[in-house]
Amino acid sequence: MKIIRKFADVRHGWRGLRTVWREEWHFKYQVSFTIIMFSIALFLRASSLELILLFCTLCIALAGEVINTAIEDVCNRIQPDFEEAIGTIKDMAQGFVLLSSLPCIALFLWIVIPRIA
Repeated sequence: MKIIRKFADVRHGWRGLRTVWREEWHFKYQVSFTIIMFSIALFLRASSLELILLFCTLCIALAGEVINTAIEDVCNRIQPDFEEAIGTIKDMAQGFVLLSSLPCIALFLWIVIPRIA
């Protein structure tokens, strides 16, 4: 019975990702950017360890976008009109996206620069 519930949890997770994909163009942009970065790393023959680390940091960046979208949706439901406090919360959530993307960008540059220089 517990295994069936775990499969339901996974199904809910995929449904959430599909919702973010349909409703949030920033997520589509980040997925596209992820595919491009990973493809370049593959083309430049990054090591298995580098690819695994890049994949993990890319997933963290995408998770940041999902969290940001969820926070923004909750804020919009609580306060549909502009309010400074809600704007600050949304800015902080966007800051989380930025911070979660920095390791990915740094690792990508660490992989690419030595191979093209």
